[in-house]
Amino acid sequence: MTVLSAPSEGLARAPLLFLLAGLFSAAALCGKGMPPAAAAAVASLVCAGLLLVSSLYRPARFFPFMAALSLLAFCISLAAGLRMNSFSPVDGSPVIDGGEVVLERPWGYRRALVVEGRSGRYLIRVRPYRAAREGDLVSFSGRAVPFP
Repeated sequence: MTVLSAPSEGLARAPLLFLLAGLFSAAALCGKGMPPAAAAAVASLVCAGLLLVSSLYRPARFFPFMAALSLLAFCISLAAGLRMNSFSPVDGSPVIDGGEVVLERPWGYRRALVVEGRSGRYLIRVRPYRAAREGDLVSFSGRAVPFP
């Protein structure tokens, strides 16, 4: 009788896939309004649960590896959740600002400008005849909306 190492199961094929699944679940939960610490705890549980469910063969140091990977999922998800919550949400309020054009590119029929303003960085769509070059100083007014 021989012992198979089962190289085709989840842990041997993609060990960081479980970490990524935990991170994605934490990002989705933080996006829905869950506190970052709770979302990070869910991420570590998702990581550990997927490791346990998908690994039929458990090598000698499987549980310490699972604990380390779950702790890593917790730490990365906590840092990502805190970073996601550090930005203020865009509420569609009117913006009057100005700044330097740091990037200018075509965007369909229009032109896209990335402007480093006094209150942040903005992506502005303008008509082709109003395009500015990189380094130009512009002033703008409008309504700030998030990307869909």
